[in-house]
Amino acid sequence: MKKVLFVLFAMLFAGVAFADEMQQTPPPEIFYVINDYDVTISAVGEGEVLMYDEGDNLVDNPFVVARMMYFAGDGYVTVKATAQAEGCLVSEPTYLTVVIPALPLPEIPVPTFEQVEDENGIWVYAKGEDPELDDVWLYLADVGGEAIENPYYLEKKNEEYYAFFQAMTIRNGLYESDWEFYTVFVPALPPLPDLPEPTFSYTEDDFNFTITAECAESGAEISLYIVDPYSGELTPVDNPYVLAKAYIEQRFTLRAVAHLDGYNDSESEEHFVVSAFYQKAPAPAITSTTDNEGITITIASMYDIATCWRYGTDASGDFEWSEWMAYDGPIRFTEPGNYSIEAYSQDEIWAMSDVSRLDFTVSVPTPYTDYDFEVDGIYYKYTGDGTVAVTAHGDYLIGYHGDIVIPSTVNYNGWNLMVTAIEDNAFYGSYNGVGITSVKIGDYVTSIGKGAFKYCVDLTEVTLGDYVISIGDEAFYGCSGLTSVTIGSGVRTIGREAFAGCTALADVICKPAVPPVMADSNCFDCYGTAKLHVFPAVLDSYQTTNYWNRFSNIVGEDTVVPVMGDANGDGEFNISDVIQWINNVLNNN
Repeated sequence: MKKVLFVLFAMLFAGVAFADEMQQTPPPEIFYVINDYDVTISAVGEGEVLMYDEGDNLVDNPFVVARMMYFAGDGYVTVKATAQAEGCLVSEPTYLTVVIPALPLPEIPVPTFEQVEDENGIWVYAKGEDPELDDVWLYLADVGGEAIENPYYLEKKNEEYYAFFQAMTIRNGLYESDWEFYTVFVPALPPLPDLPEPTFSYTEDDFNFTITAECAESGAEISLYIVDPYSGELTPVDNPYVLAKAYIEQRFTLRAVAHLDGYNDSESEEHFVVSAFYQKAPAPAITSTTDNEGITITIASMYDIATCWRYGTDASGDFEWSEWMAYDGPIRFTEPGNYSIEAYSQDEIWAMSDVSRLDFTVSVPTPYTDYDFEVDGIYYKYTGDGTVAVTAHGDYLIGYHGDIVIPSTVNYNGWNLMVTAIEDNAFYGSYNGVGITSVKIGDYVTSIGKGAFKYCVDLTEVTLGDYVISIGDEAFYGCSGLTSVTIGSGVRTIGREAFAGCTALADVICKPAVPPVMADSNCFDCYGTAKLHVFPAVLDSYQTTNYWNRFSNIVGEDTVVPVMGDANGDGEFNISDVIQWINNVLNNN
């Protein structure tokens, strides 16, 4: 045993002595070479030489590092190398930090400019050296560097001018060239010729003065204006300008302005004097009708409107009052006293007529006081001053049915009463399946209430008297059997949905000389199917009036004669109508 231990100890001592005799490999040296696009780093030493990056990751030897672009800046890399020769220990590490210089940017040629001129302007082009690689950005240098399209068109104007540009080439979307600047001179357009000045011509007849402005150059547009003599303000008028003669002389200045592309505008002015058309309008006729309650005064003029003064005194003869009014229908006097009416007529082109006067006395008994009654199957409500209104049937289970005649006046207990209105819902619907089939409305009815004939489905034809002024909302709503309606000459307003739901309505005969005012577009449902019949002289007025112009078929017919004015139905307003009207009055009296 002692012999074995001695041998082991001897061997261990010999090994330690051998280790003391081994040498360490010398540290390697590190070199680097900067090339055009990269840097090559090499480590050289005895035996096997290994190279590591900063993270102690083994890399190739030599180690090649790519150079980056200029705008990324210079780079840095630190490497470590060790060496180990055969029979020697690994060397101490060698470290080296290498600067990786950035690549210089390529030199990109600046863009070149070209320009191509035509008769109306100049095209400006900015081009790069290589169309496949280069993108050229174009800017207007004189307006804050605003980017514009390339190419850019400069339009010639009436005066010459300069335009300033700058451009840059972008290659491969990365490299930029320097700016290139360019100036373009844009010549002025040739001077435009002047249009010939407009000339005026005029024609006149007994009623109108017509002025026309024309230009010798074919195709020129002419605008016509009235010149305010004080401010010089221009008011546009139609060309030709048609002015109705008045009963005083008219003076004004017109300016005509001619325009045509390719020419300078021209203008001219001329002063006109339009002679007066002075002729007196015929004086209106004043008539009276007496009943148990008072006197009704009617003023008939050849025009739609007559103006009147009315005076009154009490029963003792002392002066009591006077009043000016625009006449719009019969005037009732029921208070006892002495009265006078004076009236005259006037129109835009006629001088004021002579004054007509009527003196009369009202003497009536105690006013009527029984407010609700029935005469000949029609129910009435007393409305005061000798007037009554048609009201709903006294028995709702029976209701109105068949042919209805609403008289102008009704006599009750010795009182002669004027029927002037139809109340709201008076004939609403039908009862027991039988409704009214026709209705004739008296001459003195002035208003038709809301829903007065609503849902009278058996009603086929309606004629409204010439004294009717207003038609209420939904007055004939849902009268699906109604095929024809005649609107009297006195109607001024038509309420909302007055004839809505009248799906069978084929003919609307409208006699008023002035289109009545519709409350809304829903007054009728038959704009595309019904024919609108009007007096020929007012056809244009209906075709241009709101809501009436929705009718697709508007015709002028001589048989549709307004009551006021064209008394003989010949389509003209003249002295023969006045003579005809006077004869009618004399014959009636």
